[in-house]
Amino acid sequence: MVLYNFILNGIISLAIIANKEALASVYTSEESIIPLVTDGYVVMALILMIHGLAMVQAGAIRGLGMLHLATWIVLIAFYFVALPAAYLFTFTMRMGMVGLWWGVVAGSIAEVALYLAILYFHCNWKELSITISEQLKITGTLSPNISMLSLSRKSSSKLWGGL
Repeated sequence: MVLYNFILNGIISLAIIANKEALASVYTSEESIIPLVTDGYVVMALILMIHGLAMVQAGAIRGLGMLHLATWIVLIAFYFVALPAAYLFTFTMRMGMVGLWWGVVAGSIAEVALYLAILYFHCNWKELSITISEQLKITGTLSPNISMLSLSRKSSSKLWGGL
């Protein structure tokens, strides 16, 4: 899924960069604004790549039944990282409109880092796969109403690192 997402977002990013002037002219006919918009498109292409990875990780977090955690990660990444970073880049560092986009880059990087920390350091993937395998052996299927979190209620500290 990560590879597919990376390839698809890479193709879209290249298309945006290759056609940035044409895309900018769709939104404005003001010649002085077009360079500002095209600079933003280059940064937006980077955001697509980073945020695409975050969406794959978010799907894994949600699939593990940790919906509340995914919500908190987005809140932290975009309200406590992206928003102050956008202010810093736009006004303090005087980057103008592109500074707003760089703030989103900072938030997306924070989002990826937080998801990665949860998925790498707080999930015991071996124990989780054993639990799922045992459930499949007992019932022959996983109920669509069962989450990975509910599978692990009896050994949540081993599976989730106490989360």
